[in-house]
Amino acid sequence: MDNITSHPLMKDLPDETIVRYVVEFIRVMGCPYLMDERTVDIEIDDHRGALPCDFFEEVSVRGEHGEPFVTASGTFGEGDTPSYRIQGGVIHTSIPCGRVQLSYRAIEEDDDGYPLIPDDSIALRAMEAYVKKQWFTVLYDLGKINVSILLNAKQDYAWCAGQCHSHQHKVSVDKMEAIRRSLSTLHQRSNEHLRQFKGLSTPEAWRKH
Repeated sequence: MDNITSHPLMKDLPDETIVRYVVEFIRVMGCPYLMDERTVDIEIDDHRGALPCDFFEEVSVRGEHGEPFVTASGTFGEGDTPSYRIQGGVIHTSIPCGRVQLSYRAIEEDDDGYPLIPDDSIALRAMEAYVKKQWFTVLYDLGKINVSILLNAKQDYAWCAGQCHSHQHKVSVDKMEAIRRSLSTLHQRSNEHLRQFKGLSTPEAWRKH
């Protein structure tokens, strides 16, 4: 916030507006390392259950006994595998009632409700550029800055966002090895989803049947 408000054109920018823009940035970028993975039990009544208020996106859904659910491709009741879909803060399931366990990603917050952000210079620089671009768009609409200033802010954000996106998706040596092992498997078993893909990264010669 200090870096942002040190700019003459943003010195009067309210803290609440900065926080709102930062949350927008996290949602737009979908940064995995800016989020926390959580698990919650949801009561299902009449095929529906309320999602937690901090929900961003689902990771997986399991039933009361650990049975995996799949994303519904059409109308419920297609086959024996339980399914679900998420819409408007509600999870709709093929089961009429009961309980499901939802694993999901959420934006981390501190005790005061402010989003937690990593001590990462690349991510911070991209956030600042996004806030600047959004606020300069407002100033331009109000006729307080000329178009060249706005275009410069947009160009700066485009560069920073690209750098941040590349940085968050860089692959470590360990991940590269996992990918290599998964590619060495010649045939993916039809029951991998039921096994939660636990053996997918195991080379074909090592897999136990």
